[in-house]
Amino acid sequence: MKDQQKVRVPLRISLMVTFLLIISAFGFSRIKLNGSPIAFASQTLTGVLVNQYVIEGASYYLKSQSAYLDLLHRVEVFETAPGSFEGLLLVTDEAIKLMEYAIVSYTQLKQWADITPYNEDVLASLKDFNYKKFQQEKGLNPDIFWKVRVFLKDGDICGIYDKMLLDSKHILSLLNNIKADLAIDKIPGNYSLWNLNQMYLESLIFDQYVAMVFYAIM
Repeated sequence: MKDQQKVRVPLRISLMVTFLLIISAFGFSRIKLNGSPIAFASQTLTGVLVNQYVIEGASYYLKSQSAYLDLLHRVEVFETAPGSFEGLLLVTDEAIKLMEYAIVSYTQLKQWADITPYNEDVLASLKDFNYKKFQQEKGLNPDIFWKVRVFLKDGDICGIYDKMLLDSKHILSLLNNIKADLAIDKIPGNYSLWNLNQMYLESLIFDQYVAMVFYAIM
């Protein structure tokens, strides 16, 4: 009897830890692709990992964007409150490092999502969702939202994750171009700075709109 109890206690603990992981994993994502993991079978280890990497990737992405905004601020005041190119490079390197971390997380996300079955009930809700009414009520950018609609209405959540990974790689490439200018003590051109800022923003807005739809059907 005692031997049986010794076996049961660790099993209970294991089940409890698994349960808590599932609950906690679906409780913290807020801004970027919030809720999208419900499109997958959640009561599986792969389902938990999908959500984990959504959150990790979003965290690194937002921190990278924050570092880039710091760079823009420093460039904006460079002539009136001169700083050093070394300082600009440090901030750029931080944005690059964080985006590289985001890419690692999104690569893992894609790998786990590709082998995790979809939740058919959620896909049915996405197919029947009134996207036009939602866009009008929330005042969303129609050009970006209609791209979101194409993916969600077809239940192509993995396609959304693919796009997010490609966006992040594109941003990383643009960051490295800016770093190349700073490395030769050259302030990047306005269009380079504007283009990267737009890329950060449009990718984030797209993923936010995805989050908003999932929040609406939860």
